[in-house]
Amino acid sequence: MTLEARDITAGYRDTPVLHGAGVKIAPGELVGIVGPNGSGKSTLLRVMARLHKPEGGAVLLDGEPISKLARRAIARKLAVMPQHQPTPEGLTVRELVAFGRAPHGRDPVADKQAIEHALQLADMTHLSHRRLTALSGGERQRARLAMALAQSPSLLLLDEPIAALDIRHQLDVLAMLASVREGRGIGVGVVIHDLMLADRYCPRIVVLEEGRVAADGPADEALSPGLVRRVFGVESRRLRDPETGRGVLVCG
Repeated sequence: MTLEARDITAGYRDTPVLHGAGVKIAPGELVGIVGPNGSGKSTLLRVMARLHKPEGGAVLLDGEPISKLARRAIARKLAVMPQHQPTPEGLTVRELVAFGRAPHGRDPVADKQAIEHALQLADMTHLSHRRLTALSGGERQRARLAMALAQSPSLLLLDEPIAALDIRHQLDVLAMLASVREGRGIGVGVVIHDLMLADRYCPRIVVLEEGRVAADGPADEALSPGLVRRVFGVESRRLRDPETGRGVLVCG
């Protein structure tokens, strides 16, 4: 199951945002989408999720134009976690996660298994009976992620899932995405602002610059010091982690 945005042109009213941008996400990939404010990161994700209609180009889900697929059929394969998502008042974590099963119809046995597994993956089983209003910001994000995982998707798109979280919860959420990608082979595309966290957790990075793809490749190549300087206007360097031997990006 692959998701590909090909040569996408899109914008809002009279404001063009994307100019021939594209990205392909395959099973088992964790792809970080980065770029300055206004570069088109969220717009590209919304187009790929069929939440925003492009003016040109195409989005293909396993080779089929996503515009021709029924929404329920898409939801069985593709889960989306928008940046801003209203949370119904009064729900418990388990009730929210159960909404993720809607695309699959009613199968009590399969639904229960999927919900329990999603709660485990998101480390939310012990909080499953708590109301969402009683949770911290990081816990609510994990509950939303559990709902997306309960869809049993092949692909997962997330728009800034660590925005406004403290560093501990940012690391928890990103480690969870890495675990899901490795353990279940789900293809993950995630918009991230923090370049150092994107470099640490995402083996592949897509860099957007003024609505175009400036780089797409392994993190250590896509986030080269020269490109970071040109696109983001900051100095960076790579240091070697003495424990892993891997190069890590340091900005500033």
